[in-house]
Amino acid sequence: MKKILGLSLAALLIIGSVVGGTIALFGDTETSLPNVFTTGTIDLAVNGQNPWNQTFTAQLSDLKPSMMVPIAITLTNVGTNPMDVWMRITDVVTDGGADSYHDYASSEPEYAYMPGGGAFDVDGLPTGVGYVEKHNIDTMILIGLQLGDVNIDIAVDDFYVTAFDDGADGYWLYLGNLLAPDDPAYAAMPGTMKFMLDRDTGHWAQGDAMTFTIEFYAQQSEGEPIPEAPLTELPGFVR
Repeated sequence: MKKILGLSLAALLIIGSVVGGTIALFGDTETSLPNVFTTGTIDLAVNGQNPWNQTFTAQLSDLKPSMMVPIAITLTNVGTNPMDVWMRITDVVTDGGADSYHDYASSEPEYAYMPGGGAFDVDGLPTGVGYVEKHNIDTMILIGLQLGDVNIDIAVDDFYVTAFDDGADGYWLYLGNLLAPDDPAYAAMPGTMKFMLDRDTGHWAQGDAMTFTIEFYAQQSEGEPIPEAPLTELPGFVR
């Protein structure tokens, strides 16, 4: 009997090992559809243009003292993420204009009324003696700005180009934040730039010219840490 029982136990162990290897376990597996990682976009349009290639030369031609020219500006977020926006004026270059008056000045008043005066000979013709051309009209062009969080009225503040510009590097003015276009509170940023030649500008500025660049900069406003503002911001107009 012991021998038979021993054989039976051995058979059961063999059968048990076979059955244990083929038993199915209840379970469930869930797999997602393919995942795509995408980055957001920061994209700014100015006056409906992207890229912006507009100029205001026609409006700013033939300025006279106390004459004010308004320029409409509208900033639009055409990206997908909220953005902070800055503006600066840079690349300011002045020029004396065409020296059509005997190759000395743009006009007889410009020559005659320069500080120190221009010399004339006995026939009333200019000699150029003592005449030094002056064309730093960047110190006489007033700029006002009502755009975003910035409100500079040239009638009150007498805000000069030179306050924007320091050599070749302009100062950034923080305009505010543009929400993402899909945000229910999103709105474009409309405003106005105003340019005026100071009423105290003398005859020395006749025929003179100034070229400059207007630059808008958009930067993501979200992140950890919060992205730093561009350098250098104008004191009093920082983020």
